[in-house]
Amino acid sequence: MQRFGSPLALLGLFGMLGCTGAEPSVPVAPLPDGWVSTILETPDQVLALFDADTEGWAALHRGDLTRALNATEPDLAARAHQELYDTRQHLLSLLRTTAPELARSWAAHTLPSGTALHTWAALVAVDADVDPTPLLALAPPPADSDWAHVHAALGSDLPEEARFAVVADRAAGTVGDCLRAHLAVRQSNSTALASLDQACSEPFLQEAGGTRAFPDPLRLHTWILVHPTPSPPVAPLAATVFSASWSPGDQASPATGPTATALGLGLASSPDEALRQVQSATETLDRWEQAGPWPGATLAADLDAFALYRTRLITAWAEEAAEPAITAEALRAIRDTNAGRTIGPTRPPSLLALEATVSVQTGHIRAALPALQALSPLNPILPELPALTEVVNDLQVASTLGRSGDSKEP
Repeated sequence: MQRFGSPLALLGLFGMLGCTGAEPSVPVAPLPDGWVSTILETPDQVLALFDADTEGWAALHRGDLTRALNATEPDLAARAHQELYDTRQHLLSLLRTTAPELARSWAAHTLPSGTALHTWAALVAVDADVDPTPLLALAPPPADSDWAHVHAALGSDLPEEARFAVVADRAAGTVGDCLRAHLAVRQSNSTALASLDQACSEPFLQEAGGTRAFPDPLRLHTWILVHPTPSPPVAPLAATVFSASWSPGDQASPATGPTATALGLGLASSPDEALRQVQSATETLDRWEQAGPWPGATLAADLDAFALYRTRLITAWAEEAAEPAITAEALRAIRDTNAGRTIGPTRPPSLLALEATVSVQTGHIRAALPALQALSPLNPILPELPALTEVVNDLQVASTLGRSGDSKEP
């Protein structure tokens, strides 16, 4: 057995990498140039990239963003920040779906007297520049004076744009102070989010002696606004490895790039069409993977390169779907049953967050909980996650009121 480079163990994840001494055979079908073909054809080039921060690249590979974000290697850190940014974007969509649904579900079974839940949900709507009036109409103004002021501010004649800024200016009391603190951070483009800890109480809303508690509905959006989308690495391999972009030509839009087109991915008008396209793309990738016993085959297998790429590409493609049901079917088709309910190469954080979001959007609320629980190792860098998971739990309960045997457990 011939070894290329130095034997390498990446936190026990990549394993000992080796290859046969055979010359590359002629592939059945030529692979397009890209990060997976680079692994297969010139593995030493990939190992040289990993050598800059072996443990950091291994962490990014398995979705350990806590470790990858602290990398000293700039390209690696940029990739980790992009994954965190994408994950937060999906969690924000989850919050904006869950909060109004929770208020409506509880209202269908009579909201508790004096509650501010519908006002809290209306804040989520306003932060998304959505008219809060239907949510405010679910119940009378809250009994708490501060929340009653917010309710009045939300119910005022708001403009169609920049609603949140107007509400923050009009609101009074401690909640109003918190809204203005968020607005100040956003307008100054400051990343000093710690300043919000002084202005915003935690929990943001607490009722029934603490048995009902709801998080600050603005923090996810504030974080996203003050942390712009990271610039991708300049080096092609560093920018694309472990991503949905097979090659630099796919980076602008992996879902519609040349590789996605070559794999037969296009507009899907129904869940059945989405499944058909995913199956067809998978068949082509399987043919590419079996193209021949190339020198990097061992490394590609250790990295699960083809399965990882398939997951990333289909996820990016599913995000572009017009209907949540289409997205949900595409994600179901690529779910790795061997990966369990943990973060990993084929279950990256952004995918788990997207799965949770489309589960709620399609009414399968219980199905969102395993994905959110799988994200729990990232609580230190996603401090909003535990409270958001509890809100989804609450929606699961509220949506099943009147049935027997329901609980807040997934």
